[in-house]
Amino acid sequence: SFNEASSANNSRTFRRSNKTSRRAKKTDETVEINSADTTTFKKLRGIGSGYARMIVNYREKLGGFYNTNQILEVYKFPKETYDKIKNQLVVDTTQIRKILINTASVKELKSHPYISYYQALSIVENRELQPQMRYNSLYDMIVDEDLKEADILKIAPYLSFE
Repeated sequence: SFNEASSANNSRTFRRSNKTSRRAKKTDETVEINSADTTTFKKLRGIGSGYARMIVNYREKLGGFYNTNQILEVYKFPKETYDKIKNQLVVDTTQIRKILINTASVKELKSHPYISYYQALSIVENRELQPQMRYNSLYDMIVDEDLKEADILKIAPYLSFE
């Protein structure tokens, strides 16, 4: 009976050690955060499947990252982990998906994490109230009382004024 329990523990230990050997090797290479997939993110120290998936999902909602520290906006992402990997992260801002501010619907606008429903509604209503008016720059948006300058600067990398 003692030997059976001992052999069961050994096989469990063996299986566990096999799993460890299949883990992604951690790397010191740089990672471009707008094109990396979950497998690439998991190579970074402190990033497992859960955070890798959350980073990629958040990136998709944003339309891409314009700064590496935006990873800290991922739900419960540890600052200590970011501090360990930040020197390995690089950003290609040419991959950011832009919102066409002069034609986007309320639904499209509010789907962006930086734009509230009320801000989206306000942008669309201002466009509809003055059909001849187009947003040509960030400065055109400052007149909107629902959009503070800080909000506009935060969403600026995601806006296209075409």
